[in-house]
Amino acid sequence: MRVGALQRKRLELPFEAIPVVSALWWHPVHTRDPEHVWMRGIFEEAARILAKEPDPFPAVDA
Repeated sequence: MRVGALQRKRLELPFEAIPVVSALWWHPVHTRDPEHVWMRGIFEEAARILAKEPDPFPAVDA
């Protein structure tokens, strides 16, 4: 669900950047915790939606 359109653009960096990797970790004792199950489901749904959408910040010529 989109609340509003973002007015942003992506610019090329003047240097070589390294990829940023994000991960979620939780202690195994919380694997079946209802709140953790719900939150992981929200993250999984968001990832599926984002994987289907076009890049919201397309590259532009500066």
